[in-house]
Amino acid sequence: MAKIQPGLTLNLHEYGGDAFWFSARHQRGDDDQIWEQHMTDQMILAVAQSGAKLAPADYLPGSFFTRGERGVFWLDAQKRGEGLNLADFAANRYGPSFTIETGMQASFEHRGRVAMLAAQAAVTVFEQRYAS
Repeated sequence: MAKIQPGLTLNLHEYGGDAFWFSARHQRGDDDQIWEQHMTDQMILAVAQSGAKLAPADYLPGSFFTRGERGVFWLDAQKRGEGLNLADFAANRYGPSFTIETGMQASFEHRGRVAMLAAQAAVTVFEQRYAS
């Protein structure tokens, strides 16, 4: 990571359920946080508009998350107590970082499609931020 210094990190995962959700990490600066929020809004909108099943409204992946829009969870690595994982490190050091969770119980085609929708939305906002 130090060599390429990614401005955006997308960590693709599959959790044991059948719905879609992702975790985001708050950015350190106000401007960065505004862009991160815009990215999360566009990512979940793209997936929701596809008709994909989102995590239930009462779902919470762990005590170190807070709920955002349905299917969006803000992770606080300090509360987790395990130190920084790769996505946490990337968010802390380089810029927006998301862990995209597709439900393992869904088909491979569906998991790939919703992960791509979320990734494409994130990249589109990233491009908008740095255009010109």
